[in-house]
Amino acid sequence: MQHARLGHACWWMCLALASGAGCGPTTPVEITPATLPDGVLDSYYRQVLTASNVEQAAWQISQGVLPPGLRLDSGSGAIEGTPEQAGSFTFTVQALQTTLPIPLAEASYTLTIVPPLTVGTDLPAARVGQSYQHQFIAAGGVPPYQFALVGLPAGLTFDGQTGSITGTPIIAINDVHLELTVTDSGQPPQTLVEPLFLDIQPPAVRITTTDLPAGKVGVAYSAQLTAEAGLPPYHWAVVSGWLYDLRLDKQTGVISGTPKEVKALTFEIRVTDSDLPASTDTKSFTLTIGP
Repeated sequence: MQHARLGHACWWMCLALASGAGCGPTTPVEITPATLPDGVLDSYYRQVLTASNVEQAAWQISQGVLPPGLRLDSGSGAIEGTPEQAGSFTFTVQALQTTLPIPLAEASYTLTIVPPLTVGTDLPAARVGQSYQHQFIAAGGVPPYQFALVGLPAGLTFDGQTGSITGTPIIAINDVHLELTVTDSGQPPQTLVEPLFLDIQPPAVRITTTDLPAGKVGVAYSAQLTAEAGLPPYHWAVVSGWLYDLRLDKQTGVISGTPKEVKALTFEIRVTDSDLPASTDTKSFTLTIGP
């Protein structure tokens, strides 16, 4: 911003006036502040201009325009209102005598109106023993952004520069209360504080059955599939291959039936737990049916 000091500019005009009334100050006049703070779109803005060495001044815009939604109060020197458009707006302000329309000083400004700061707060669930990564994305305001996160449980860390949570949780817990703070680089900065909740689910379900016992033609067969971790009850399914004369109970994980011919049955089993979101595990088996 550049200042043009016009403290003595009115004196030659005063000589032409019979009365000499209304002449300006004999010391230089300067308009402050030197720069204007940023405004935020759709948020109330107010900044008062002052003229040094003057008890009272009148104010006007001599060049350029204020951001839409703002006005300059001619009596108080306050730029105020609610900005309606983002962008940078350049204009020149003059401080005038109140008795005569004579400029005492002027100043050129660029006022920047920035979008409001926002941040995505959707936080996916984590799972014990599984690598976790999530990045918060901020928008609006003035990049770059600084992040802070309070309340992370053991096994997880946070990068305040990138806004990223990384790590491997070690304890299952629901509704971990977190507090996210985001600050932009505006002048003045915008700050958001958002409460968050993180679910850390138990370890994923895992099929523990390693092998299936052989069967015999014409003899009733039964074998129990087993799993651990996750959230019971489990749901079982054959996802590839074929059991022929045998069947899988989807609720209990029992394979049963009476084989009718000699075969080597190869198939893949999937187990799904009852968590939200669910965890799954798959394993391939070979079941031999002998004579």
